[in-house]
Amino acid sequence: MIKTIAKLGDKILDKADAGIRDGISATSGMVQTSKLKGRIATLESDISDMKMQIGDYFWKKYSIGETIIDETPRYFCQKIEEIVREIEIVKSEGQE
Repeated sequence: MIKTIAKLGDKILDKADAGIRDGISATSGMVQTSKLKGRIATLESDISDMKMQIGDYFWKKYSIGETIIDETPRYFCQKIEEIVREIEIVKSEGQE
């Protein structure tokens, strides 16, 4: 009888141990996934920052009168210029 209870106790402990190991493994996996997602978000943010720097580069060239041969950045620079003029108009209307 004592041996049976001991075996039953061992089985319960083995299952509990396996459950704990599975829980730790799952938690570890979630932590690893979170770290990877965080790293990806950081890298995507770095890309966005670099894109903004490219835009600033073309805008500065355009704003000092340099010719931008490529039509795409020139188009966006012209749009920015239009928006800047519109902002100036709105500001002047607010001062009246």
